Amino acid sequence: MRYRSPGVSLAAVHIAMRRFRYVLILVLAVAAWFAYQHRLRLTAWAWNIKNHGTLSFGSYLVPVPSNWYPHGFADRDVLLFRVDRDPKTMVEAHYPVTISVLDARTKIDLDT
Repeated sequence: MRYRSPGVSLAAVHIAMRRFRYVLILVLAVAAWFAYQHRLRLTAWAWNIKNHGTLSFGSYLVPVPSNWYPHGFADRDVLLFRVDRDPKTMVEAHYPVTISVLDARTKIDLDT
């Protein structure tokens, strides 16, 4: 003999599961929309955690603030984008900064 809970029908459980599915799909859609809207900020945050907030160029370490997103576009160049809002105008500020590593000239002796 199976035990049945009084007052709960299988149809009510089915309706509750269907509603839960719809709410779960809605929550996932909102999370995906938020992640897409803030993808540069999330990527900059993850990059800063992974690289400890520094870029290395040869023997130089360049600190990168958490609100800047570095993007390497050439072999020895990095482009930095600011990914937060400008506090004066409250407009999305994406100011690019380029860091290039140039070949160092060899020092010559002018006395010879």
